[in-house]
Amino acid sequence: MSKLLKEYVNEGGGYFSSPLLVRSVDKGVASNGSNYLTVRLSDISMQIVAKKWTVSEEDLQILQPNTIVKIIGNIFEYRNSPQLKIEKVEHIDKSEYDLSDFYYTCPMKEDELKKEVESIIETIEDEEIATLVKKVIEATEGKYFTYPAAVSIHHSYKGGIAYHSLCMAKLADKVAELYPQVNRDYLIAGCLIHDVGKTVEMNGVVATNYSDIGNLEGHISIGAHIVSKVGDEIHIDERKLAYLVHIVLSHHGEYEYGSPVLPKTTEALLVHSIDEMDSRLNILEQLLNNVENDSLSLKSPLFNNRAFFRTK
Repeated sequence: MSKLLKEYVNEGGGYFSSPLLVRSVDKGVASNGSNYLTVRLSDISMQIVAKKWTVSEEDLQILQPNTIVKIIGNIFEYRNSPQLKIEKVEHIDKSEYDLSDFYYTCPMKEDELKKEVESIIETIEDEEIATLVKKVIEATEGKYFTYPAAVSIHHSYKGGIAYHSLCMAKLADKVAELYPQVNRDYLIAGCLIHDVGKTVEMNGVVATNYSDIGNLEGHISIGAHIVSKVGDEIHIDERKLAYLVHIVLSHHGEYEYGSPVLPKTTEALLVHSIDEMDSRLNILEQLLNNVENDSLSLKSPLFNNRAFFRTK
């Protein structure tokens, strides 16, 4: 790709003509009764919300989620964020683009991820807890190591769940060294299994969206069910299982963020905090990608429309 989406935005927007990945398409009806589309598009540099105000049957056929199409239109600022008005969409041949321009890749290969996850599970001293973590991961039938951790916000690439969980477990290991009152086994296990529900909530490996079950139940309740089911199957001690299910249920930290209960153990509070730290740092990494040192990023709605300086 000769020019990434972020470059168009940094140059002030205006006329746009380039291939983009279609992440989602939603139909709407304008006040005048006409149909329009809200399309979430991206390349590796950023994502953007786009509108197509006149819609044909051909547009609907071309704009399919998980496909790369040529977009022609104009970029402008709307409510402090860039938006794209689509004038035309076209099919594009695979020979005309490079997939690496559209998909983030996990910093680790799948076999490396598996080895590191297995290694850190082996450091869990309680055999029942270690077995539970292994069986929970096995229950995903490989999806734990291939599915993204989110549709778009953080670690939204193949292997994102495992990589995010592994990074959290590594952070947790350091925290447990500093604070002897922490039960390291619960903390490490909680980090590794907190997002297991996303293996059902998501519907694919790349350019993923939410499955029907994901929309209806959400990954927190799905994950709690998976952990409870595995725990019952291996006959783990009831209190140990309760503490681990609690971590899954409370890891978003607040009711308004989707957790049905608030963290009520030291380890649950830490899993929430470490999850937030690793997620935010991944979001910042993407935001600062392609930004020069000592320069400001674009404003991010995920950080209350703040821009960040790149310092390294």
